[in-house]
Amino acid sequence: MTSLAAASLVTWFGEDNPQALIAEIRPDVLIKGGDYQMEVLPETALMHTWGGKALALPYVSGYSTTALVKRI
Repeated sequence: MTSLAAASLVTWFGEDNPQALIAEIRPDVLIKGGDYQMEVLPETALMHTWGGKALALPYVSGYSTTALVKRI
């Protein structure tokens, strides 16, 4: 997974939203898919409380985590 070499953690969560996990881990950067409006997400506000950044990667049609999991 050389494309993830700069990532220190990739994880999942079972809750409806990841705020508790994010608060526990306190990452410097949180990345979400481009289909999210970052400015309205509670995770973005949470990240800013300790100076972290919440960013969205550009959405690329035809590529999704769901599709990847189905292929696997």
